[in-house]
Amino acid sequence: MRVTVLVLATLFLINGTLHAGAPVAPPGATFFDNFSSGSLDTSKWIASNWGAPGGGTFVPSYLDFSSGMLRIKVTQTYNSSGGITSVGGELQSKNALGFGAYEWVIRASSTSSTPTGSGVAVSGQISSGFVFVNKSQTEIDSPEIEGQNPGTLWWTTWAGLTTKQSTSSQAAFAPEAGFHSYKCVWTSTSIKFYVDGVLVSTHTGVVPQTPALAMINHWGTNSTGWGGLATPNITRYMFVRSFSFIPLSQLSTNPPPPPPGNPAPTVTSIAPGSGPLSGGTAVTITGTGFLSGARVSLGGTAATSVVVSSSSKITATTAAHAAGAVNVVVTNTDGQSGTLPSAYTYAAGTGGSIAYVQGKSVTQTSAASVTVTYPSVQTAGNLNLVAVMWGETTSTVSAVTDSKGNVYTLAVGPTQGTGLTSAIYYARNIAGGSNTVTVTFNRTAAYPNVNALEYSGLDAASPLDVGAGAVGNGTTGNSGSKTTTSANELVVGVGNPSTVFTGPGTGFTNRMINAFGGIAEDKIVNSTGSYNATATLTSGAWVMQMAAFRGSGQGSGGNPAPTVSSIVPSSGPPSGGTAVTITGTGFQSGATVSLGGTVATNVIVTSSTTITATTPAHAAGAVNVAVKNTDAQTGTLNNGYTYTSSGGGGTIAFMQSNSGPATIQAANTTVAVTYTAAQTAGDTNIVVIGWGDTTSTISSVTDSNLNTYAPAVGPTSGTGLRQSIYYATNIAGGSTTVTVTFNQAAAYPDVRILEYKGLDPTAPLDQALGAGGTGAAANSGSVSTTAASELIFGAGTSGTRFSAAGTGFTSRLINLYGNIAEDKTVNATGSYNASATDSSAVWVMQVATFKAAP
Repeated sequence: MRVTVLVLATLFLINGTLHAGAPVAPPGATFFDNFSSGSLDTSKWIASNWGAPGGGTFVPSYLDFSSGMLRIKVTQTYNSSGGITSVGGELQSKNALGFGAYEWVIRASSTSSTPTGSGVAVSGQISSGFVFVNKSQTEIDSPEIEGQNPGTLWWTTWAGLTTKQSTSSQAAFAPEAGFHSYKCVWTSTSIKFYVDGVLVSTHTGVVPQTPALAMINHWGTNSTGWGGLATPNITRYMFVRSFSFIPLSQLSTNPPPPPPGNPAPTVTSIAPGSGPLSGGTAVTITGTGFLSGARVSLGGTAATSVVVSSSSKITATTAAHAAGAVNVVVTNTDGQSGTLPSAYTYAAGTGGSIAYVQGKSVTQTSAASVTVTYPSVQTAGNLNLVAVMWGETTSTVSAVTDSKGNVYTLAVGPTQGTGLTSAIYYARNIAGGSNTVTVTFNRTAAYPNVNALEYSGLDAASPLDVGAGAVGNGTTGNSGSKTTTSANELVVGVGNPSTVFTGPGTGFTNRMINAFGGIAEDKIVNSTGSYNATATLTSGAWVMQMAAFRGSGQGSGGNPAPTVSSIVPSSGPPSGGTAVTITGTGFQSGATVSLGGTVATNVIVTSSTTITATTPAHAAGAVNVAVKNTDAQTGTLNNGYTYTSSGGGGTIAFMQSNSGPATIQAANTTVAVTYTAAQTAGDTNIVVIGWGDTTSTISSVTDSNLNTYAPAVGPTSGTGLRQSIYYATNIAGGSTTVTVTFNQAAAYPDVRILEYKGLDPTAPLDQALGAGGTGAAANSGSVSTTAASELIFGAGTSGTRFSAAGTGFTSRLINLYGNIAEDKTVNATGSYNASATDSSAVWVMQVATFKAAP
């Protein structure tokens, strides 16, 4: 018995408006709607006007029929308390239906406002066709599609709130990119689920028996689990072309007809129009009538990595072929073909053998490390590119490693934008086999997402040529340009958005857009020149980077030796502990730093031109500063740093910091934050507490080592904001967790903890002051110090986000909430204030000065 039902529609334009040649009811259907009348058929459906799952709402106004079909909108916005308000739409049939075949023809949630427009799925919603009645006495999800994992189709059956069976299948297409048929056939003993007429799952363990309503809905989520975290201010749309129900009694006597015929595809262009004999060229084919699953061949040889992105566009990678002009053929799944004669030329000596091999992305809401496993076995000698993106500017990448022991080098970055950071790493001449890449941060990073890609045909000795990175705000990300030095190169673009990237730049091929909207794209160039990477996004902040890699045999035979040009500050105490910044060229990830032959600690290679580190203890005098790369090459700045026997700020030194909570919390009574490393006895802890109301107060500040905390300044109130600074002197050593307790659930609380050495162990606090205000320049007001050597500590809580420390200050952290902690050391009494750059909003800024140990 054949039970496949496939409803298709022919789309055409009338006066620029998209209409559907209305699908017709399949034989035996007793309930059918093609939503083509221009309004809701209230004899069949009820529009929901009540609460949605997850705390949102359904409203009838989010249902639209102007496109000749049903469109359901979802919006997510910040409410007045800082939480998320989700609004969506839902239909339910007026009458209950029973055993039979239910079919929905749906385009799952995307950012496209039209049925055939380009759009992507974003985190924070569910789109579904399902059957439901009376608190899941019967519920059949057929299927539910998440915004954060749109390629996974979830099939769930319920017979009451606690009895369910759930399976999933992976779509062979992008559900958010086009229409597909989703169907369940419900009998008394089983439920079978179909996608485009193909059986994908059968449930026999939980089969509900109560007749139920046919449902269609699209609703918002804000969860680290189901549906994903909200994506505020990005409207998304679900389209429904038709729904049909055939009672079980009609299925045997009314088998569905074969699908109506589709027109043959046509091919109008291919770009680029030529490439090397070895293949591996990313091409874009345009035409009409392309169907999902279509195949591409050039000169009779099948192309790889074929993606039907729309009915008029296909991207693919050419296969190897003999020289000459060849036909380009697109063959649809119904066997019909379209041909563009002699459209592509295989030419000797154009483009080497550079080729994209495979890729995978992983996203997490917060994590100290992220692992990505390549989906296929890797080929020895290829190059791995790892794009690391995260949603704040405090965390840094400590290491990029993999299970094969390949060595990763920083290519570009880290590049910091408004609440965003990105870095590109690569490993050359890799070992073959199954491989998992691990990216480790120095602390729990917010919204880390990693795109890992493999390429062939790149130089095994010295592939990296040039790189660039830039930040901005708007609808087009642009890395800025750099000039390449080799004829045949791979240009890779990586974009990290605050919203979501929607497509690659001109001439680039999109390799992936991950669940957080981060893009990886590439193109192959065959001449030296000035190149940049661009990509389009829904308007918002962005970081865009570009890295160009030389084709095989074009490298210089190795990486250049590093050079060291400066170290700031250039002097400090013999006891060490001074935070320094080293600049130069050619720094590689994993490089070591030494001063006078003694290895520095806390070394972080922030880019190929900048390293931060902490000086070791050393005898007084001028010493060489040396940077040694992982390939053993070294650069030295002779007599670059002086250990002074006295003065120079005493021995005050920043040791470590952390911030919490790890995710944004709308309200909390207590917040606990743990120092990332064991603390040193005798040091001083400084704790900054910020929160988003002016009624809550701090009840206590304690820690796991029973250190005693005293207020330094505050609470200082601004418009809807408060902040206080506490400190503990002469602390006990060891692992330490600081806990802040409020008198009530404080709004959006955050806690910043910092450790310093070299401060007076008995009475370090000298002066303190705080102020509230608005605008881009936050300022605590000035205080007059009484000791020559002091730590000037500043901290700010913002209604939006701080972007930089004040002049002369070092930013120690800007956390997930956008709040800052900064410091500087001074060597003379005077008038001092703390300042920082804010995103032109309300702020509270405080300063506290602490005397050095006598």
